[in-house]
Amino acid sequence: MKVEKAIAYKITIAICLAMLLISLTACGGTQTFSFEDITKVELQSGATGNFIEIIEPDRIQSVIQAFNENEFQKGESSKNRTGWSYRLRFYQEDKMTTEIVVMGSGRIDFNNRFYDTAAGVINIEYYEELLNTAAQ
Repeated sequence: MKVEKAIAYKITIAICLAMLLISLTACGGTQTFSFEDITKVELQSGATGNFIEIIEPDRIQSVIQAFNENEFQKGESSKNRTGWSYRLRFYQEDKMTTEIVVMGSGRIDFNNRFYDTAAGVINIEYYEELLNTAAQ
């Protein structure tokens, strides 16, 4: 009887720990980025559809700086939502590694979730400047 109670107790503890882990993963958390060795960034405007490829190392660094230096707080699901400001696709050589949709200066959509910046903002004016310069 004591052995059965001990086994039941261990199973109950294991189930509780698993449920706690699942709830912490699903309900909260942060997202950080560490972009390294990026050779190209594709930038597209959600308003106009204008599109550019950024291959200059200094411009790539300016684009990824806001992501590398920020922490993003996990928010609600973005599934079945429409509208966005800018889409960024990050490449290492010819392989796309990450896609981030910028909703505004303080919010992104990443892997079908919204994330808000914990500190600082995303310089969306810089994105518009890049797109306007390329259009000329």
